[in-house]
Amino acid sequence: MIPTHSSLRAGVVAVLMTSMALGCEEPPTPAGAEILDWHRSSASSEPGVTLGDDLGPATEETQSGTLAVGPDEVRYTLHLEVGEIRGGAGEGLPPVLRGPRRIRVIVDDSRGHVVTASCLDALALTRVEGGEGYQPDLAATCTIQVGAEAVKVFMLRAAADTPSAPPPSDEAEAP
Repeated sequence: MIPTHSSLRAGVVAVLMTSMALGCEEPPTPAGAEILDWHRSSASSEPGVTLGDDLGPATEETQSGTLAVGPDEVRYTLHLEVGEIRGGAGEGLPPVLRGPRRIRVIVDDSRGHVVTASCLDALALTRVEGGEGYQPDLAATCTIQVGAEAVKVFMLRAAADTPSAPPPSDEAEAP
């Protein structure tokens, strides 16, 4: 029997799919790889909130962190730029917000794992300076993930009484 065109195509597709499933594993994240370069934008992830322009210079900070993956420990560095941002349009927003403008995540040592990261902007409540109550400020909720084995979720925000951001807070680790 002479194979027809359609049976040849089906055989080629099956061989390609099998080889892709067997040999297309993502390579480990190399040391020094920048896995995230997040910039805040005017299109906030908060419903009904539009942010304005950056105001003045940003404060730069570098923070190191780890994420346990079984017996291994993945090491990474966060490069954070915090500054003031015009409030833009949104119900109850102050004229000026303070928060992360840019976040970069560099993998220092992946221990042979594939590491990914993502961030979304969020509104956080901070104490009103010299008064009672709270007001919204900009924050970023970030996730660093090592395959399906481990994930770290944390919030980065500017403290109202300091010119720079505190270490990552609100951490939650999951196996």
